[in-house]
Amino acid sequence: LGVMGWDLPWSKAESLHFIGQIFTNIAARYKGNGTFLESKQNYKRSFKLDLNEFVKGQKLAKQETVNFHNLLADRSRMNDALGYRYFRMAGVPSPRTTFVDMTLEIDKMLPPSMLGLYLMVEKPDNKWLEDFFGKEGGAVFKPVTLTLFKYLSDNWADYAPVYGPKSDLTDAQKQHLISTAKWFSNVSPETISNEMGQYFDIDLTARFFAGQVILSNCDGI
Repeated sequence: LGVMGWDLPWSKAESLHFIGQIFTNIAARYKGNGTFLESKQNYKRSFKLDLNEFVKGQKLAKQETVNFHNLLADRSRMNDALGYRYFRMAGVPSPRTTFVDMTLEIDKMLPPSMLGLYLMVEKPDNKWLEDFFGKEGGAVFKPVTLTLFKYLSDNWADYAPVYGPKSDLTDAQKQHLISTAKWFSNVSPETISNEMGQYFDIDLTARFFAGQVILSNCDGI
């Protein structure tokens, strides 16, 4: 949707009730791409909730932001959860998940209505990286581009809106991404095997692409 210029704006939800816990004044918005387009004629959409935006300190399972996936593209309702778990077993950083039943109420518009089964997915952020790698200081991005690692310039300002950093970046991390893009856009077949290790963790990258192939993920990397 980002590539198409769509924006899913934040709103405010009165409360979230989760197994006896009540969180109030929640920042909420829809999320997703194909699943959003498929569900835009009904209420069973994917949601992103920020518990900490208006009331500081609110957390659910140590998470300030929680994602609820509507599973419309997952006809078995199991594929997403098993896919995330498979990547974790393969040693690739991957969010944890759990299933939830979602009920939605909209004042004066929708009485309490069961939307059905959702997958609650951990947000991939700095805390998630720290838990996986056992050290602080990682960088998290959410790219919106059809040409990943295309060299744009030596100016970070040209990359920031494309790669959507989800963490505070050091100058070294910004420069590493720029250097990676420059190398990726100009590398020759003769030198790629000798130089790739300067820009990518080869073991993790290989595990990631092996998982993509084995799981037949057609949704893109």
